[in-house]
Amino acid sequence: MIIKNDALGLAFTDLINSFGVKQNITGPTHRFNHTLDLIISHGIDLTDIDIVPQSDDVSDHFLVSCMLRITDINYMAPCYRLGRTIVPATKDRFTNNLRDLSQLLCVPLNTQDLDKMTSNMGTIFSDTLEAVAPIKLKKVREKRIAPWYNSNTQSLKKETRNLERKFLELHGKTVCPDTDRL
Repeated sequence: MIIKNDALGLAFTDLINSFGVKQNITGPTHRFNHTLDLIISHGIDLTDIDIVPQSDDVSDHFLVSCMLRITDINYMAPCYRLGRTIVPATKDRFTNNLRDLSQLLCVPLNTQDLDKMTSNMGTIFSDTLEAVAPIKLKKVREKRIAPWYNSNTQSLKKETRNLERKFLELHGKTVCPDTDRL
């Protein structure tokens, strides 16, 4: 509850309104009838806002609760792709499972023999790779997009990084010796 002649309260209300957010508490949240506890929201539907006085033994603030209605606008259906799992041990398994290639390592007499030898080696390598690291359907990890991270914040972040680099070039790490980054 905002008192009409409360200049600081009115200035605060103007400030949060300028950011396009909503202050959802309309009554006192403190035992001396002050509104000290706030629920500020943007783009979220709040229902059942309840302010419950507490015992002074527990707190001089009231319990503030509400229900949030959030629709997950960033939900994406799971995506899958075909891929192989290659780990450090895959190389050793590939080498151990590779059949003897000595018969194929001869000098071809003509281009047809070269084509046949290349095709045979390709088949052997493909079959061996399929045996040690078969192609499987993999779930692609979805990247949650933060609603506040847009092209504007991305360009600001890029500009900040460039300014940090320029600062470090000019001043070196002697300004902040205990940090790896600013």
